[in-house]
Amino acid sequence: MMQKLMKLGYNPLLGIDFYFLTKAKNRKTVMELETVEYQSALLTKYQAFISREALQDESSMKEEMDNIIRCWKAGDTANMANILNKRYEAGPESRQMYEELVIRRIRILVKK
Repeated sequence: MMQKLMKLGYNPLLGIDFYFLTKAKNRKTVMELETVEYQSALLTKYQAFISREALQDESSMKEEMDNIIRCWKAGDTANMANILNKRYEAGPESRQMYEELVIRRIRILVKK
């Protein structure tokens, strides 16, 4: 999926994580909230689902990303939530993945 996003012009080096890690380098202590192993285990667990999602054609992926960005720029959190949540309402596997990848992780991260 990342390769398709990059083909559409999205650059992970321009993301917020990379921006702040670069700013902090040699100036601030960076505390990782999740280990690479934890993230890798989650992604491995849902690899088949993620692979199916990655097969989504590029035109619909571009449209979805454009809509997300448009909502973000406008501060339209309700429509952004609708776009993002639609993907996780497709069936039991997607709901389970959403619960584990988003909801549970947020609860753990908030405690840190």
